[in-house]
Formats: sequence, structure tokens, C-alpha cells
Amino acid sequence: MRRTLAVILGAGLLVVVGAMFGPRAAHAIVATLVQVANTTSNPVPVNDVAPFQMFQASCQNTVPIRDNINTCAIVVPVGKRFVVQTVSVHANTDVGVRVIQGTITAFGNLVNPDAILWLGVPFTGTGPRSDISQATQEVRLYADGNGSTTLDCEVLYSADTLTNDLNCTVVGYLVNVP
Repeated sequence: MRRTLAVILGAGLLVVVGAMFGPRAAHAIVATLVQVANTTSNPVPVNDVAPFQMFQASCQNTVPIRDNINTCAIVVPVGKRFVVQTVSVHANTDVGVRVIQGTITAFGNLVNPDAILWLGVPFTGTGPRSDISQATQEVRLYADGNGSTTLDCEVLYSADTLTNDLNCTVVGYLVNVP
């Protein structure tokens, strides 16, 4: 049994070594079998399977009256699907007022109407005249640009606030709508 196994392994080793150091003519014949001619009169067709364009957009809103909510919107380009990968939210409020809920919603989306993602936007510190809450979160949200699709960033506060600034940035990529 051992002798048979040794003979088989030895033969396999000879085949591998022979293929590596064999005649160049044999390699040339194999290479010509898979050669592709790409000429200007007869070009090889190439199709980009998933062409995409990096995309980043921001919105900002300051509410000039005492309120417990703030919203800003980002328009999705027509004819494109925006694949959102990261959302960053920054909110300024009166001292002591906290963000209790953050969302990003794809309104008017044909694929998944009014898809909502909940965002954690924790308190991060107190500035000279306001409290700051901010976060950057990885997400996966798809929004098709059909002329009416917007990504709405929204924060809800624990109380009415006179200092009410919201900044929202979304990062991802665009692909053509199929």
C-alpha cells in the first residue's frame, strides 16, 4: 500500500515539475488558445458591471423659534440610486436639552417607501452657550432619485430649545437606477 502511494505521489510530482520546466513550445500553444484580439475595427466589448460614483451631501437648518424638533432635507439626484453608507449628525441645543431621537428617512422612495433608520445621537459636551450632540454612524439605506425623493434628517429634543441648529451629512455612492 505504501509503495503504491509513493509511486502515485512521485508520478504527480514529475507531472508538476514537467509542466513548470517543460518546453516553451507547449506553453506557447496553450497561450494562443486563449488569446484575445482587440483591434480598433473589432474591439472586445467591455461592460462595467457596477459603475458607481462617490457621493456626499449635507444639509443644515436653524429653527429661529423655540421648538423640540429640527429637520433638514437632501435631494437624491434624478435617475440615480443613492446607497447611503454613513450618516453624520451634529445638533446644538440650549444647555440641558438632549437629543432623544435621531432619524434619517427616505421620503418618496419607490423601492422602499418612507424607509426610516433610527440614529443614536448622544450628548458629547457643553460649549460656550450650548450643548452639543453628535454622532457618525454606518448605515445601509437605498434611495432612488425619481424627482421627489429626499433624505430627511431629523432630531427630536427632550424639551423646547431656542438654540436649535442641525447639520447632517450623508456619504455613499450613486448607481444608475435599473
